Amino acid sequence: METMMLGVYKIPEITINSGIDWLGICGIVLTALIVVLGTWTTIKNFKNTTLSQEAVAEATSNRQFVHIKAENVAKNRQEWINGLRSEISNFISACFDVRSVYLNQSRPTGLVPELFEDFVTVENLERELKSKLIAAQGEARRCLSLIELYINPEEQASIDLVKTAQEIFHRAGDTSFNLTWECDDLVKIAQGILKCEWERVKQMV
Repeated sequence: METMMLGVYKIPEITINSGIDWLGICGIVLTALIVVLGTWTTIKNFKNTTLSQEAVAEATSNRQFVHIKAENVAKNRQEWINGLRSEISNFISACFDVRSVYLNQSRPTGLVPELFEDFVTVENLERELKSKLIAAQGEARRCLSLIELYINPEEQASIDLVKTAQEIFHRAGDTSFNLTWECDDLVKIAQGILKCEWERVKQMV
């Protein structure tokens, strides 16, 4: 039996490569940068979107506030217009009531004061007319006061309105005073004021 011998002439070298894998590291770093950049972009876009939405919401809120304020002012001015119109109408009516009472006072009753019954009747009639006169004058004075409070004392048209109304009030019982004519002038002045105010209201809404 032949014997075989294996000879080892050189010990094999075991090489351990401990070098750095720069390609792998670059890939990891690049991936991290992409993630960070994506996150930063998302946060920035979210912040910009939030700020934009807040700006839009604030602008909308401001517009609504201005609109509501304008509507409230317009509503108040409309009530002012209606109030002044109503008081001028009531004032004219009260002044004609004053004129009516004065005319009734100057009208002969046809009664004979010498008779006791007629004397009592005349006395009651005079008392009734006096009571009506006081009530009519009081109503006219009330309306005149409201008109004076409604108007702007710095506007010429308002000054003319009050001046005319005061003259009508003081001379309502004077039969020589053309009450109808003066009341027509009062209405014309009031119409100019109300028209001007109505134009202001239309510009607000």
